Amino acid sequence: MSTHDQDFPRATVSQFLAALLACLIAPGIAIFLIIKLILAIQATHI
Repeated sequence: MSTHDQDFPRATVSQFLAALLACLIAPGIAIFLIIKLILAIQATHI
């Protein structure tokens, strides 16, 4: 039998929520920083 037939450990609810929160927060921070950079560049060109 192959090694892929083994069961993987299940994630707990807290692990799942932490991963979900990280997946939502990380892109939000990136978008916020990009918008802040664009606004800073526009402010210097006035």
